[in-house]
Amino acid sequence: MDLVIGYLMDAARWVLIVLLAWMYPAEYSAWPGKVTEVIRADEIKVKHGSKIETVRLYGIDSPIWWEAPNAVDPVEPKQPEEEHPSEETTRETTVPKPYPRGDQALAYTKSRVQDGLVTVQPLPARVEGPWYKPKLHVHDRYNRMIAMVSVNGENLNKELVRKGMAWWYRPFVPFERGFKRLQDLAKEDRAGLWAGSNPRPPWQWQGTMIEKLHPLQRGAGSQEKK
Repeated sequence: MDLVIGYLMDAARWVLIVLLAWMYPAEYSAWPGKVTEVIRADEIKVKHGSKIETVRLYGIDSPIWWEAPNAVDPVEPKQPEEEHPSEETTRETTVPKPYPRGDQALAYTKSRVQDGLVTVQPLPARVEGPWYKPKLHVHDRYNRMIAMVSVNGENLNKELVRKGMAWWYRPFVPFERGFKRLQDLAKEDRAGLWAGSNPRPPWQWQGTMIEKLHPLQRGAGSQEKK
């Protein structure tokens, strides 16, 4: 069923892209660019003309290779030797724990885009206004472009999930069952992140509130562990 729904979603997304590119060609037409930096496995900087765009890969979430601040082990601060210690001696220090195989995911993306050339297909990143007259934004609130990215004709978004280098971003795209199927295949093969025991999705590892802030996704975390 996930395979069928995945094909239907791919078709629907293709129709949406065609419509958006026709209505707003400057914003939603696919464009070639050169990768200038890999920020994380699912986020890259790409040169588009004279501008550098931060591109977040649609539908997936990769580890950022360390936990959120509230999940790290504190280090005992040094006792001040002066009566009025400096900020440096009194500031709490923490040591972040690496996400298992997070560096592997980053290295994989770097290896795939090492030639630098990619094709970026923007998708709506933000929707504002009433349902009958929505306003689509090509950048999210962090000024990132949400997009499908292709390398030599291969969809990097899907490849990262299939190789176990990223998770299906269920809280944000629960309807993308094609990504779920790729994740299930990666899990069966114990590929990448799935080689570990009971891996947690990055948004849970980082201690975010995504699942609580999106009521339709309550219980997603427990289902992911099955």
